Amino acid sequence: MNYEKMNIGQLENAVRKALSDYKSGIIAATKTLRYLQKTNRYKENTRYAKEPFKAYLEDQYGIRFGTYMGWVKALPYEKEAEIFGVGLVSKTVSICGAKGARRAFSEISALEEVKKKSVPREKIDTIIAKHTDPKRKEREAENVRTDWKAQYIAERDAHQRTKTALRNALETIEQQADQIAKLKRSAGMMLEVKKIFSEKDELELVDKF
Repeated sequence: MNYEKMNIGQLENAVRKALSDYKSGIIAATKTLRYLQKTNRYKENTRYAKEPFKAYLEDQYGIRFGTYMGWVKALPYEKEAEIFGVGLVSKTVSICGAKGARRAFSEISALEEVKKKSVPREKIDTIIAKHTDPKRKEREAENVRTDWKAQYIAERDAHQRTKTALRNALETIEQQADQIAKLKRSAGMMLEVKKIFSEKDELELVDKF
């Protein structure tokens, strides 16, 4: 793509198309993942036959389960998700509830800027705040805190497992080094014994003459 030959309108449209493809791609991926999860067909990948879906999701695609569940929340609002992104839609559903989210999206879609394919973030945030359920908002904030705490614990545990594996590896290396040293000493002793017998044979041969 030759950016220098494109005017600002063409460049902006290129960005919008790329973002639209990304947003619709997330929705398509989420639909497929949801199917794999609900049917357990992900287990057809024999590596995950006995693993939970969470492990499959993180190992195969690098997607945290909490992120995926946020995407799932956006599935009933596919049109809005393709315009505003699954993140905003998921957050709106979480803090506004289903009815509040539909009212918020209806009001957002009526904005002139949105009709012109623009996303006025400040106005959108104001509308979402107007339809927010305080209890849901607090619950969502707690979920976010819990999610970060869980992520921290998982990272800490992974770090500890790495340290343990490294310590075990170092111990194994030290044991192998000791064994090698012992083998070298044994080999040296064998050479000395062989040398003594060789010298004895030579002396016996001289005595015969």
